[in-house]
Amino acid sequence: MTSLLHNTTPSSDHQPVPAPSARSALPARPAADPIPFLDLAALHASIAGPLQAAFNRVLADNHLVLGPECAAFESEFARYCGAEHAVGVGNGLDALTLGLRALGVGPGDEVVVPGHTFIATWLAVSAVGAVPV
Repeated sequence: MTSLLHNTTPSSDHQPVPAPSARSALPARPAADPIPFLDLAALHASIAGPLQAAFNRVLADNHLVLGPECAAFESEFARYCGAEHAVGVGNGLDALTLGLRALGVGPGDEVVVPGHTFIATWLAVSAVGAVPV
């Protein structure tokens, strides 16, 4: 019989591996400095006031989706990009789906996607009726 914690199968050439609690202590490893991932507090420190003010306006206006803040963002971002229009979306799946639709991708089309990607990449292609390859 084999246990998930240690091998208890008798054999002439193998000795059972002791359970983790019975193993001798491993030597201590020196503490490693953590690798910073994303420090949002530091990133937003210089714009904390305007961010909090925008958050308060959205909360007070009760338009968590669409609404005047979204319209202002779309207008300002379009102007920044030199485009006539911009569309604010809630996530990458929506952005990819809209982009594919804008390009006319649909049923009968194949779209090459990376093998190592978030599932939204494949779902966007499927959402417009195309085949991810």
